Amino acid sequence: MKPKRVRPMNAAEQRHVSRLIEMGCLVCGRPAEYHHIHTNGYEKQLRDHRFGAPLCENHHRGPFGIHSLGHDEFTAETGVNLYVWAHEQWAESEAIEQRRNAA
Repeated sequence: MKPKRVRPMNAAEQRHVSRLIEMGCLVCGRPAEYHHIHTNGYEKQLRDHRFGAPLCENHHRGPFGIHSLGHDEFTAETGVNLYVWAHEQWAESEAIEQRRNAA
């Protein structure tokens, strides 16, 4: 197994990832794990914890999951564009953080 290139999450990223996982799988609503989205299209980049999506084990690593199908086929099969969704959710988490810090 290849070592994962992951830097530790900061507190805001931890809250963001927890918020997304609590949503459940984007496709079926089952309990989710965090799928890191490789925003430059290359899996060998350092994983950015800001951009990801909650997916159940099947939709993450299963035969009809993102790792099996790839982004384009996954989007066609599920109707979920993970790149767009992840960027929208990070913007929402940033807004939540701003409100949190202002309080």
